[in-house]
Amino acid sequence: MKVTLNQLIAKLQTIATNHEQINSFFFGDIADLGTESPMQYPVLFADVAPSNFSYKVIALNFQLMVMDIVKKDLSNENDVMSDTLQMIEDVIIELRNPSEVFLIQDSITLTPFMDSQGDEVAGWTANITLNVPSTYNSCAIPSN
Repeated sequence: MKVTLNQLIAKLQTIATNHEQINSFFFGDIADLGTESPMQYPVLFADVAPSNFSYKVIALNFQLMVMDIVKKDLSNENDVMSDTLQMIEDVIIELRNPSEVFLIQDSITLTPFMDSQGDEVAGWTANITLNVPSTYNSCAIPSN
């Protein structure tokens, strides 16, 4: 079964919507985060990164970030880091659901960040690869 990029984005949106702690989802350029409407934190952010195509598999690379507001006095920084770590772990667990058509790599590096967007936010980044089946079939190409 073919899985499209739009279906993967919708899956991430559903994960964010169904998670009791995540209040917003944004897909796209990180510089555009919150420019159309204010974000309700915590936020699950996703963007697609350079990816690979090989015989019968498209390895789609995504950058995922879960972030929340840190108080100016940093009094909640440890809580934010702890909570967003749990949230990004939950997202990864949801993506590992065996009923999905795609596979996520086994080992994922999680990188903490602080105030990366000027909103006084902190959280975690995960660079993941979703291996999606490709039909690799010239008969499936829409052409004359």
